[in-house]
Amino acid sequence: MKTALVLSLLFMTPLTSYGSSTDKDGVPMVDIHGKIIVVKPATISNGWHVPEQRVRMISVNDKQIPLQEFLLTYCQGKFQNETCSRGVTIKHMDSSSGPREHLPKGL
Repeated sequence: MKTALVLSLLFMTPLTSYGSSTDKDGVPMVDIHGKIIVVKPATISNGWHVPEQRVRMISVNDKQIPLQEFLLTYCQGKFQNETCSRGVTIKHMDSSSGPREHLPKGL
């Protein structure tokens, strides 16, 4: 009986901690670099070349959301949070020159 109790606790521990992967501010601990996907391919419209539209996607709880949505959902008023401050910096870089794979060191 004691062995069954210990084994059940060992199996339940990973399940309970899986959903609670947040830091002290309640921001999910994610890879803020995310991955870049093409949401609209490049086209030619009226003789003008329209470049592809790309978005940086962040994986939160096995769901892909855009970086902008992540910042609006989890980072409102959390200016001192490291994940949020790095996310804001990356968002500013993405909005000025488009999302890019290679970011400066430290981001």
